[in-house]
Amino acid sequence: MINPHLAPLLGALGNVLADSGDLVAGRRVMLQAIGIAPEMELAYGALAVMSRRAENSAGAANAFRLGLLHCPGSMPLAIHHGNAVSALEDHATALKSFKRAWTLAPGAAAAANNIARASHELGDNRGSHAWFQRAALLAPDLDASLKSFGNGMKFLGEPRSAFNWLRRAVTLAPRDFETVSDLLFAASYVPGTDARDLRAIHDRYCAVMGPAAPMPVRAVGSRLRIGLASPDFSAHPVGHFIVGLLEHRDRSTLEIHCLSDTPRPDAMTDRLRACADTWEETRALDDGAWLDHARSKDFAILLDMAGHTLRNRLGAFAHRAAAVQGSWAGYVGTTGLSAMDFIIADRFHVPVGEDDAYREQVLRMPNGYISYTPPNIPPGRHTRDAAAPVTFASFNNPSKINQPLVELWGGILSQVPRSRLLLKYRGFDNLDLQQRLFAWLASFGVAPDRLVFEGASPQQAMLARYRDVDLVLDTAPYSGGATTCEALAMGVPVVTFPGATFASRHSTSHLLNAGLSELVASDATSYQRLAVDLARDQQKLRMLRSSLPGRMATSPHRDHARFARDFTEAMTAIVNARL
Repeated sequence: MINPHLAPLLGALGNVLADSGDLVAGRRVMLQAIGIAPEMELAYGALAVMSRRAENSAGAANAFRLGLLHCPGSMPLAIHHGNAVSALEDHATALKSFKRAWTLAPGAAAAANNIARASHELGDNRGSHAWFQRAALLAPDLDASLKSFGNGMKFLGEPRSAFNWLRRAVTLAPRDFETVSDLLFAASYVPGTDARDLRAIHDRYCAVMGPAAPMPVRAVGSRLRIGLASPDFSAHPVGHFIVGLLEHRDRSTLEIHCLSDTPRPDAMTDRLRACADTWEETRALDDGAWLDHARSKDFAILLDMAGHTLRNRLGAFAHRAAAVQGSWAGYVGTTGLSAMDFIIADRFHVPVGEDDAYREQVLRMPNGYISYTPPNIPPGRHTRDAAAPVTFASFNNPSKINQPLVELWGGILSQVPRSRLLLKYRGFDNLDLQQRLFAWLASFGVAPDRLVFEGASPQQAMLARYRDVDLVLDTAPYSGGATTCEALAMGVPVVTFPGATFASRHSTSHLLNAGLSELVASDATSYQRLAVDLARDQQKLRMLRSSLPGRMATSPHRDHARFARDFTEAMTAIVNARL
């Protein structure tokens, strides 16, 4: 009989062999240890680590699956297996493992949090929210649960509640910069917040990033060498905002090099890659390695295109990845980083006199802060029966929804009899969100059957739905950006009013730069009146719709060559000013 006491010794030997670089021998010895003592849970974790070192994620998942076969009552192995298959994006199997962990250890906050995370990945927003709430209540000191629940509240039309939950999470983990970013991004959605409030919040929570040592600025020379860094080089607003620049710039004067952390490449990714001077996949690098790599490229300017959004690299930018660093197109205000030198805006996003609300130097582009390339427009046209009810719509993210905004919409719907409101985006099929909206609109006499909720659909199907829309109602205080450009490209007018933050002025900027001042109201009351008047004057609305395609084709934010010239001049001036 084999002495079972040999198992731990063999396990230790396997780890030593793996640490010395002989992963094959280490794995063989670890499997011998498991053969002697299959109940030794740590051995399966060691096997998974060896697989990960060999860049074999499937092997790591199989190690934990083997562990569960021999130790079916192990809650930790169930959690580890779920995490391993999540990394392979097999979220259905992950959910089963996490629920198994919950069955083995009812009340375990970690299991509840992971069930919520897997449910979210599978599109079960209602189930995800319930499990995140359970995890947060079970472990009020578990920052991951508080963070997840807070982010969930943002998508249920409760931005202030989201901000408060995330603030609790940051209090528990003040140096977890991912959670800090979630908190700062959430602040942009809270009604009543202005640009100076956001500056104060960002300054406070980014103070831990500290000052970065300066780097020498080099003269531009004959070609300006610029780096763009983003996780969103795809059919994302960032992709649609920058592809015109890449395709229409003068390559003899402007080099553009892309550092891509894009997790799901698509046709837009291919298009961007084709017109960049160089394209590098950097998603596998941690922030330290990414920082070293970015510094080695010797960019004259490096532009961050994520800000405090998902998968950002601000942790690297805070330590200065280039001599001159700027923020553009992917975020909605100040980053709060002392190492970020400038932010690209225009006179509408940041009015003159508001520069002190930004830690960065405000660089105002003369004809809009982006150029916009629309997706392929599906065939067909808007056809409307004169007797049909007016259809208002918003195709914006549910995180931009809040009670004061919905009450503005209620006032509009109550003044336009039989009118409907179409809300379309991933998450609008969530029953909890729908119930909130019904409740907020009830006092305006708006019956539930006047609201139409639709979740996500393929891009062409989504764009085709604009054919059924008469007028788009902008969101506040976080305005539509790419969605407003998209609606205009489809020939649908958008009514808006500027607020007190960068994010609240996206639509204002796009509309005014396109010469559509008649769609920009001065305040919330005027916004309601403008929407109602347009809905009642169908002849004026038809004329406006018919004129939009021609007006948009000649608008500055579709003039990519002019934007490319403006951009090159502005970036050159930024570098020269720092010499």
